[in-house]
Amino acid sequence: MGCGLPVQDAAEIALCAAELASNAVRHGKRGVLDVFVLHEDKAGIELRCADEGPGFIDVNAALTDGWSRGRPLKPEDSTRDGLGTGLGAIRRLMDELEVDSTTTGSVVTARRWARPRRS
Repeated sequence: MGCGLPVQDAAEIALCAAELASNAVRHGKRGVLDVFVLHEDKAGIELRCADEGPGFIDVNAALTDGWSRGRPLKPEDSTRDGLGTGLGAIRRLMDELEVDSTTTGSVVTARRWARPRRS
């Protein structure tokens, strides 16, 4: 059972799912990514990723481009530290983003709602 998302929307959601899963492995030791098809007042997709990492030091900073592993990235930093754009990109591509973080893990939930088709 789908929710009628156009191909472009589905591709953006897939990108967000890949970023969440990558973050869970890279920063959170390990994690679980669940994908839900929503049929509430409207149709959509929910991504929920839970990990067992140390949590976000500053959630707002983590949503800022150029921020990774609790600090701003510098031009000389290795790309193994990431580019620092993942969570910001998820926030821009999805309609809703919630981050619940503690020192024993984080849960990031992102939702994308189906939009009316243009004629």
